[in-house]
Formats: sequence, structure tokens, C-alpha cells
Amino acid sequence: MVNPLPDSTGWQITPTLNKSVTDTTNPAKTTLTSPLASRDRSLYCLCIYVGWLVLAGRDISALRAVARETRRKAQRKAIRVIIAKCDLTSDANVSQLVKEVETEIGRLDVLVVNAGFTKQFQDVIDTDLQGAYLAAHYLIPLLLASERGAEALIAISGTGAWVTAGPVAHAAHCVGKLAQVRLVEHIANDFKEEKLLVVAVHPGCV
Repeated sequence: MVNPLPDSTGWQITPTLNKSVTDTTNPAKTTLTSPLASRDRSLYCLCIYVGWLVLAGRDISALRAVARETRRKAQRKAIRVIIAKCDLTSDANVSQLVKEVETEIGRLDVLVVNAGFTKQFQDVIDTDLQGAYLAAHYLIPLLLASERGAEALIAISGTGAWVTAGPVAHAAHCVGKLAQVRLVEHIANDFKEEKLLVVAVHPGCV
């Protein structure tokens, strides 16, 4: 598959397209117990083989819809899905979220930051950049403290981080996601001695 952007952008296209789960990508073999994801519907597929899932976001009705779909498709039928109302741009909200996770589960294996939208410039920057920072600031200590955890932080970015023109080139979205990617790079560097896996992924247009 041809790379549509210069190598300097960091854009990488997976050369192999898989239409089914392989032995190396089968989540049924994971040992994760309590990932935490944001409110987006696409994330439940990352967590359907685990025993615990915390869905955090501003829209409770959307979280409930994701929770129902997660339970319906879960391979482990005893999965427990916890819903937490949280504004990722709020210092107090994210701090409270940590307390809820500690109380309900007592550990955190994977943190997925997927909050984002396209509205006013400052709102987008606050969500994409400040939100990712607050999530990392408050939740990384719990990731590192969880015994035998996966210790992973995954930020859902987007291909818009690398473009300045075209149908997805909304200035606020592109700038916010690009800044988030650089933040992820800094976090990865800061916690490399702790072996914390910190990555940004770019799922493309959906």
C-alpha cells in the first residue's frame, strides 16, 4: 500500500490487511483485567475479553449504550462494566475518577484516551491536549502501581494530525491531535525507565 504522506510525517500504513483474528492478535489470550476507556462506541471491542471495564465520559446515555453493547458482545459473560461521569478537561473530575476506579476495582491495566470532537477551537484543544494530559497525570500512577498489569496508555489520535488540507483538515481537530501525539511522545520518553507502554494510534476516517 502506497504511503500517502512523506516519511517525515511519521505516517505508517500497515502493509497487511487482516480480515480475521490471528493467533498473535487474539485478545482471548490476554491477561488484562481492568482496562479503562473513554465513551466512544468503537472502544468496547478492545475490552470484551476482560473482566472489568470502566467507561468514563460526559454523556451518560451514550456510556450506557456502549455498556449494553459491550455486555452483549463480551466473550466473558461475567464482565462488569462501570459507568463514570467525567469531564476529561476538568482537573477535579479526573481526580475523582481515579478514586472511583481505586474503590470499585483497585487497579488499572490499560488506559485508553479517546475523547474528542470538532467544535470551537479552545474546546477541542482542551479536550485533545489538556484532557490527555490530565488523564495521564492522574491515572499513570495507578497503572504503574497495579501488580502484573499491562501498564499501557493508548491515545486514539487520527490521520487528521498529519494533514493541513482535505476533507478532514479541520484546523482545531488537526492541531489538537498533533499536539496530543507530541504529548504522547514526551510521556513515553518520561516513563521509559518504568517500561510503560505509551502509544498514539491513528484509526483514520470513521
